Amino acid sequence: MNQALLQLIGQVGYAIPFLLVYLLGIVLAAINMRRAFLPSLVTLLASGILILVSIARIALQTLVISYQQYSYSSTIFMITNAIQAIALSALVVAIFLGRGTPSSTPSM
Repeated sequence: MNQALLQLIGQVGYAIPFLLVYLLGIVLAAINMRRAFLPSLVTLLASGILILVSIARIALQTLVISYQQYSYSSTIFMITNAIQAIALSALVVAIFLGRGTPSSTPSM
């Protein structure tokens, strides 16, 4: 097998736990879409972005290494880290979307 392909398969293997969590986010968002539309939609989009960015990072990293263009490595990581931070922020926002104001409880 090609060395780059073997490296790609190895990198995907290391990323499988994260990819499964992102996939779980997509499944749970789809299941809860009718009950909580807006939080589910944001979760669905954020999880999808996280999967795509993770796969793109692995593919780009493999290309950089196979073509020995290491100068692009830091740029790739900066861009993918920024996108992942935005997607994770969207997941945090999705937690609080659609929640009403807390009901007042009588004080004792």
